[in-house]
Amino acid sequence: MLAPLGLGIFGFTLASRLAPYRNLFIFITAVLLFFAYRIIEKNPNNRNSKIIFWLSVLLVVFLLYYPTLSAWMVRLFP
Repeated sequence: MLAPLGLGIFGFTLASRLAPYRNLFIFITAVLLFFAYRIIEKNPNNRNSKIIFWLSVLLVVFLLYYPTLSAWMVRLFP
């Protein structure tokens, strides 16, 4: 059931191999969010795009801090 979602053994193996490139992926994500923000600010009438953009930013921030949060949760609830 998890295989179609990419969460099987192959997904975990791929994630561990891409871990050294985490900083590069963070940088690319920040640059893309910056350009998306500039595009959205040029057209202030589109409210749905702003909502989707800020929800995406919240998701990215959560995913950036997920390793820290999960380590904290493991220590808090052994």
